[in-house]
Amino acid sequence: MLREKQQLLRIFIGEDERWGKQPLYEALLEKLCERGCRGATVVKAVSGFGPHRQIHRDDLLRLSAHRPLIVEVVDSAEIIDQVIDLIQPMIPAGMATLADVDTLIFGK
Repeated sequence: MLREKQQLLRIFIGEDERWGKQPLYEALLEKLCERGCRGATVVKAVSGFGPHRQIHRDDLLRLSAHRPLIVEVVDSAEIIDQVIDLIQPMIPAGMATLADVDTLIFGK
């Protein structure tokens, strides 16, 4: 097992947000992969709200919903800084969090 100091970037977006013709979360994952990040995950949230105080829920009865998603990526501070510059133009409005984390790398 390898233990390292890394940074965790969490990007909060809506499921219906787009980058061109592509869902924004897919476009973000592609950019992160192209950049060579160690890995990224998209997490679908059950519910949430943003600065407009409108609660968005995972409601099966709605055909169209603005369900919250979180794109998480963990890497070195240097790579995360580059990633932020790379993805900032893709996110018209929103919020992200950045935290120092201890990572445990199992196996290879």
